[in-house]
Amino acid sequence: MWSPPAGTPKPVIETINRAIVVASKLPDHVERFTKLGVDLAVSTPEEFDALVKSDTERFTKLFGKAHNQRVSRLGWPHSDLSSPG
Repeated sequence: MWSPPAGTPKPVIETINRAIVVASKLPDHVERFTKLGVDLAVSTPEEFDALVKSDTERFTKLFGKAHNQRVSRLGWPHSDLSSPG
């Protein structure tokens, strides 16, 4: 996973992405990652951006819901994250 700093020019991102695609196909890299149990998945910068946005939305909803359930179960006010008394 690689994410450039905000404001990185698109041609720079595309150049780095092409290098990552090439490196991800090198037999020694494939072998190393396979031994580690890692499935290499290479995508375009646009696909990766969409995945990050989707995951952010999904996990924000999930963790927000879990937090609210925990807070409700413990009887704490939702706006107060400190433990009671």
